[in-house]
Amino acid sequence: MNAQKIGEELYQTFKREHLEKTAADPDRVDFFVTMKKQQLKTFGDMCKKKVKCKGKELMLRADRILFGHMIVVAQTIQLDLKDVLSHLLGPIPWALAEGDGSLRKTDKAKLMKNVADAVPVVESFSGRSACVINGMSIVQKLDGNQWTFHDVAKTLLKRVLQEAGKSDRVDIVFDVYRDVSIKDAERVGLVSDSIILL
Repeated sequence: MNAQKIGEELYQTFKREHLEKTAADPDRVDFFVTMKKQQLKTFGDMCKKKVKCKGKELMLRADRILFGHMIVVAQTIQLDLKDVLSHLLGPIPWALAEGDGSLRKTDKAKLMKNVADAVPVVESFSGRSACVINGMSIVQKLDGNQWTFHDVAKTLLKRVLQEAGKSDRVDIVFDVYRDVSIKDAERVGLVSDSIILL
């Protein structure tokens, strides 16, 4: 964020020490003396993360310079870029992970929207039909007046039958949390992130 300010200060120092002082001045610095390189942070530094893979610590980062090197090499030797780009360029597949090594999250709502856009809405239809119901959405719509499990079950059954209509088959789908799953790994990541923030 301070790159422009630092650059301006360095320019003023260079002008004062290299150009404005006379040749006879003992404090004058030679014009061709190598300047010290500034280790300024860039956006590329924000996308670095150390992860352990097979016992080794790896630095994950999105390296755009790599593509430039490949194009230069491809012009020098016979290199088929289509073949090169068919292989992974990092230790983790980008389809499964972000640049910082965290799991890439999927948006289920987008999938549902694409399915809904591809299927026309039919008001009435003949023949056999099936109905798939999101069980958690029905549970969350309960008003809380059911004091016993019997009351909850009766209300749920009533709502399911209303939703299903005259369908030949009804599937009620609830969230399932398995010990070994992407969701479980995501929850572990969220817990570790919150611990780090604390």
